[in-house]
Amino acid sequence: MWQVRGGMEPPEEQGATYRQAVESLDGLLPANTRNIRIWHAAIDAHLSLGLANLPFSRRSAESDFARAAGLAGLIVSRDPEDSQERGELAVALRRSALISAMEGRLNESDRLRGQATEELRRITIEAPASTRQEDRAGPSCPSMDEQFSEGNSLMALQAGDLLIGNRGSGGVPGALLVFSPGSHEMSVLSTGRYLSDMVDVASGSRTELYVAGRSRTGSGTIVRLRYDARDGRWLEKPITCGGLLHRPAAIAYRDKRLILADADGQSARLIGVDLVTGRQTLLGRTETLTEPGKIVYSAAGDYYLSLFWSGEGGPAEIVRLNPNTRKLSVAARYGLLDSPVALAMTPRGDLIAGNREWAANGGNGSIVRIDRRGVQKTVYRSPELSRVTAVAVASEREAWYATAAAPFSLAGLFKLDLVTGKSERIPIVGGLLGAPNALVYVN
Repeated sequence: MWQVRGGMEPPEEQGATYRQAVESLDGLLPANTRNIRIWHAAIDAHLSLGLANLPFSRRSAESDFARAAGLAGLIVSRDPEDSQERGELAVALRRSALISAMEGRLNESDRLRGQATEELRRITIEAPASTRQEDRAGPSCPSMDEQFSEGNSLMALQAGDLLIGNRGSGGVPGALLVFSPGSHEMSVLSTGRYLSDMVDVASGSRTELYVAGRSRTGSGTIVRLRYDARDGRWLEKPITCGGLLHRPAAIAYRDKRLILADADGQSARLIGVDLVTGRQTLLGRTETLTEPGKIVYSAAGDYYLSLFWSGEGGPAEIVRLNPNTRKLSVAARYGLLDSPVALAMTPRGDLIAGNREWAANGGNGSIVRIDRRGVQKTVYRSPELSRVTAVAVASEREAWYATAAAPFSLAGLFKLDLVTGKSERIPIVGGLLGAPNALVYVN
């Protein structure tokens, strides 16, 4: 009952309701050491009171989160199979980490976040390891005919153009858009023929592109688009479908090598695709409790993939893949990162992450710069970045990012100065920018 009452009250009154619940329930604990329902309720009350106190008193919030962690830890020590309380323990540790981060104690925050992730992973049911047959797959596309694109863009890409992968939404198929920053003109390069949804785009050149998404039948698909100068038209052709592709999330291209990040239950898989045969090869799999953000390549030949978990208490990191050894290593973890859903790289090798911050941290988002030593720095922070979907880098100074639509707020395209942190919203007319999910700056 107190949860319902507290949730309906104004923020300034919630604390009093939760405080009464905490005092009552804590008083019942000594005489009810085996009544798990009372212990569950006491932990929930401390977690709720901590959040209510957070805007007014960090010390009080930290005390309540620590108390919740302590109570949950006692239950888990008695019953290691109690997955509900192990989850509550992870939440309490994550919220305690937030206090440490607010006060600049990032090492302590990272330690607590690491503990929270480990607790969650103990209750996660791991998918069975791939069998040898599942490590490779051939293309299974209903049609692999090359056809003219259903778009109105009749030119090859120009240096400085911005490619925007627009997801399917409301029954409207996804579309690949071309935006000219100089004239602010927008054209449609491709829509609706082979892909009903477009999740990411990789550029091979100004006349060759690769798009990852879903086909009209629902299978994961990669489509190649190429510009035919003789006809002055773009053509598109599926190069691989189905097989290992469950839920494509990101794609990167470099030196005739195509690597895709695919969401597979509670982990992410990295899959190589042969551009000639469409053959798919599993290159690596991340730890459990990770969702893929975006993948980029570096001049050194490595690939970087951002990982996050949408639930409270999970990981936030960027991993490096060596395509030759297929080894994964951590390039950046925790710190300023909460949900690094977007990723790009500057010419000098710094990573630029589009980061959705945890809702309890004020409902903002941020653009985070990570240098080659792993040092993180917030470039820009704002409420609209809580809906960031994609980031692209034009130079050491110029970047672009896109945001998803929300109630009373349209999807947006922004230009960002990476040195000054100044952001500028770009006016988009015609309603083409519906659900942007990928950005590529054309060099």
